Amino acid sequence: MHGLDPARVQYRVYGKGHTLPSFWTLCARCERLYAAGDYEALITLMLSAPSWESFTAQQIDECVRQPLTVFARADMGAVALAT
Repeated sequence: MHGLDPARVQYRVYGKGHTLPSFWTLCARCERLYAAGDYEALITLMLSAPSWESFTAQQIDECVRQPLTVFARADMGAVALAT
């Protein structure tokens, strides 16, 4: 789990304000990619979901790259969840 700095979670998509939640959780695979700074691999993985098939490059930038960038900027570090 990655706690997010509440002062850094706001952003705009096509002029409309959005706010990330107070934390994000990542699966083990995504955590490894994120820790390595391999954002392009993360984006490729996220875009492998069928719901993204018809998105344009601009939509991907606005709806995928931008939130990931905001997440990285707001990230206060990973904390393991108890199992």
